[in-house]
Amino acid sequence: MARTGRICVGATTQRDENACIRYATDTTDRNLASFVDALETIVGRPAVRDSEKAWLEYRSTQCQAVFDLFRPGTMAGAAQVRCEMSLARSRMRDLNELFETSLHH
Repeated sequence: MARTGRICVGATTQRDENACIRYATDTTDRNLASFVDALETIVGRPAVRDSEKAWLEYRSTQCQAVFDLFRPGTMAGAAQVRCEMSLARSRMRDLNELFETSLHH
């Protein structure tokens, strides 16, 4: 599911790292959307959809706070996107654990 370790190790500039991190985060977000879609099919749409909406608002607020911490520096954007990716990966792990019986049995 979620990869661990360093990503974008070949990036040599902040611009390269920002592009790489954005790509990795977009991939993670697609994986999360697929995971949530599958979960909705198994446990029911309304509960999962409401939960996901609340979680997306939380992620947005949390990662905006990370961006604000680094602003106006050039790393602000990358820090925000890394936050988004980290929380999306954590969300998949959490959902997998919470719904383990329904998903794997």
